[in-house]
Amino acid sequence: MAKLAFVVLAHENAEQVGDLAALLVSWKNDCHVVIHYDRNSSKTEFAKLLSRFADNDQVHVLKNRVKCGWGDFSLVEAPMRALRYIRSAKIDCDRIMLISGACMPIRPLAELSNFLDRHPNMEFIESRDESWIKGGLRHERYQYRHIFNFQRNYKLFHWSYLIQRAIMPKRRFPRGLEPRWGSQWWCLSWKLCEKILDFVDKRKSVYRFFKDTWIPDESFFQTMAYRFTPNDKISDRTLTFFEFNDWGKPFVFLNDHQGILEDLPFFFARKIGGRALALREHFRDVALQPAAEPTPHIPARGGFPLRTDRLLAELPKSEANGPSLFHQLGRKGLAATLAYCQQPYAVLYGPPVFTAQISALLRANTDLTVLGRIMHPEKVDFGPGVNDFQGLTPDDVEIRNFDGGNYFSRILSRCASPLVFELCPGEHPIAERALLQSGAGMLLPIAPSSASDEAWLLFWLLCANSTQGAAALGAEETGSGLRGLWRTIDTHSRPEARTEIAKQLLRAREKQIASDEQFRQISAGVYGRVGDVIGANISKIDAALQAVSKEDILSSLAPPQRHMTSAFLGSEGKWEILRRAFPM
Repeated sequence: MAKLAFVVLAHENAEQVGDLAALLVSWKNDCHVVIHYDRNSSKTEFAKLLSRFADNDQVHVLKNRVKCGWGDFSLVEAPMRALRYIRSAKIDCDRIMLISGACMPIRPLAELSNFLDRHPNMEFIESRDESWIKGGLRHERYQYRHIFNFQRNYKLFHWSYLIQRAIMPKRRFPRGLEPRWGSQWWCLSWKLCEKILDFVDKRKSVYRFFKDTWIPDESFFQTMAYRFTPNDKISDRTLTFFEFNDWGKPFVFLNDHQGILEDLPFFFARKIGGRALALREHFRDVALQPAAEPTPHIPARGGFPLRTDRLLAELPKSEANGPSLFHQLGRKGLAATLAYCQQPYAVLYGPPVFTAQISALLRANTDLTVLGRIMHPEKVDFGPGVNDFQGLTPDDVEIRNFDGGNYFSRILSRCASPLVFELCPGEHPIAERALLQSGAGMLLPIAPSSASDEAWLLFWLLCANSTQGAAALGAEETGSGLRGLWRTIDTHSRPEARTEIAKQLLRAREKQIASDEQFRQISAGVYGRVGDVIGANISKIDAALQAVSKEDILSSLAPPQRHMTSAFLGSEGKWEILRRAFPM
């Protein structure tokens, strides 16, 4: 049977990655796993991995790691470091399979080994011409130097490309190579991997060339495989099944998808939800079973038109973005970052007297990274008592406002688990517009149950006081009459912005998802682990919202406002979580 070595690119929690590695090596004593744990991820989680496998000769945790980023050369360098380690450690293997930390085998590993034995000369990698790329840049990916990260420095990436296109000659692809494209997930023979290592050692200029290309993980190994392998020995398919939803996010498989995955002609699938415990347990048992008899027919070549339509058919259809909020243009950094954000997050959107209660519940009951109001106009609020968040501080307001996209990326890169944060309506209009219109993050709006003017007056008053600070408002600005209340609200946000937000929340209420379980399914399918965790806790969140007392609400207001406000709190002061199809 083929001797396998798995290279695992991971950033997930150490327990999940460790369980995957332990499963793979428990199948056979000559199987090896080499883990590259993203250097952006938690040092604590990395230490757990090192400790868990310190005495395991089959699991190797690389200490020479790189910080990985979408579209970066780091996603080539990471597996290359793993291949160099395999060679230096003299690990005996016939095949190298590249997978992610969110993968799971969906067939017996014995079947994978038998399948590879039946096709000893086949390289399982997509290696196609540029028609494989469905949109955006194609040959421009290598004709120009892309030295800035697309997500973290979108403006520099964009302007660098435009300037080069206007005044610089196009780069030629390295002599003797033909550009090829395909998925980053592959299973290659060790003989081919050694040829690739020898080639880049001899022709270092080729390796440097790919460092300046865009999304090189979709071209480097694909080009190398084509260079050293006859075309009829390249499968043009992967052995790992993956799909993307309508927003370009990898589809997350949950317990409900067991039947779908069992029918697929693949050996692995990604991404398996971190909380899909029953699904993981099922396929853990499947992986260790003997090969089925008779041998199932799985073609060695060709693609499979299995699109997300089949997987999403059972879920409610999502809708297009609603009308634009806030008509000022402002800076585009955050909007551009969110447009291509690959890391899901969630936003608790509403008056802080409510969002703070929900944040406290999530901190106490989940392992999510729950921050405070990071868009607060006077400080970057990382949560109660947090004065330093991995090197970021509450005084970073000017840095955040100068380049919101870059600062938000820095926050995401420091989160050991999916991010949840609070957003108060009207407190940062430019960031709010970007966050409400983006499909990258899960939005959990809190709105008045009543559509009356009094209910909306209270909604905006709670937002205004929490931003300006009730104690800081003078008696003149916080008069007890209606005129004083509206003056406070108008200082917080413009009337046209409030109207647009109210329309959006009204539309969200009309399109709500009926049941909690359906809400969990679709939120997990779109937003992965953060959607799954929040969906599983939605009833607790709703209870926490209802537990906010009249006294809690009144205490968040300035003293002169409390008497008038208390008069309509009994009839109009009811609130609800809006569960709707995504995005907002």
